[in-house]
Amino acid sequence: MFAESASGYRPTMATLLIVLLLLALLGVLGAVVEGVLWLALIAAVLVAAGSVFGWFKFRSWRTG
Repeated sequence: MFAESASGYRPTMATLLIVLLLLALLGVLGAVVEGVLWLALIAAVLVAAGSVFGWFKFRSWRTG
């Protein structure tokens, strides 16, 4: 099926499986990293919203 190249290297099924496994692992890693970035963005928005809410609540408590 595969012809030997000039260097004498002939790809094997094991090489193909290793490459496919590495691609699958990189795909999962990419999905996890993107998910973590979305969680960080949501957390930053919630912290900012909580800070604003707390600031106004504290100010109304002090003056009222």
